[in-house]
Amino acid sequence: MKTNRFLSLAAIFGFALVFTFSCSSGGGDDSSGGSKCNGKEYTISTEFCSGTIIYRKCGGLEYTPLTQFCSDDRVYSKCGGSSYNPITQFCSSRDSKVYSLCSGSEYNTETQGCQSGVIQSKCGTSGYNTETQFCSSNTIYSKCGGSSYDPSTQFCSSNTVYSKCGGSLYDPTKQGCQNGVIRGKCSATYYDCCNSSSNISACLNAYSACIESACISYYNAAISCASSASSAAQCASYINAYDTCLNEQ
Repeated sequence: MKTNRFLSLAAIFGFALVFTFSCSSGGGDDSSGGSKCNGKEYTISTEFCSGTIIYRKCGGLEYTPLTQFCSDDRVYSKCGGSSYNPITQFCSSRDSKVYSLCSGSEYNTETQGCQSGVIQSKCGTSGYNTETQFCSSNTIYSKCGGSSYDPSTQFCSSNTVYSKCGGSLYDPTKQGCQNGVIRGKCSATYYDCCNSSSNISACLNAYSACIESACISYYNAAISCASSASSAAQCASYINAYDTCLNEQ
């Protein structure tokens, strides 16, 4: 009876050895090769099968080629279904589009842009320099004397901000704004005075002095021309300039 038990155990042990040997050497799924992908063999230590295509592992890791890609042994998510160069590009989470890095840095593509390798605030679709420019209604303007302003109601002249006159621009060196009407500078300055002041005479004298001061250079040029040997045509140009100046006031 003991002999029979011993023989049975020996038979079971021998069968186990045969089964173990056959499983370890006959499957072909080891690191030396033998695994197949769509009928083609590949090395599972360095490659993997996805669908019907063989890919190289990425830093020793498998990944999902449909949504990921490998670059320099690192796995990255695709950007809008496309791979890109992580050394020079990045994927914007705002629109899933690929953009070039700005001097090696990523930036917010919704509010920023890259210009000459510098990350700048964006106005519309363009970047701008916030030190010297400002953005209004998606349009870039130069600052005026270092300050921004409202281009819909204001304008800049000689680094000074002025209010528009009745919605229009004017030349502050020659003109002024009076009750929404563009007038000559002297007229704009003394209009209310000459129409409401009790001392009309003083106001008119000041108005005349303003005109004389504004147009004196044209007047002197005309007088000088008339007393010289200049041609009549040349003198006429100075006289016309003087008349124009008086009318502008």
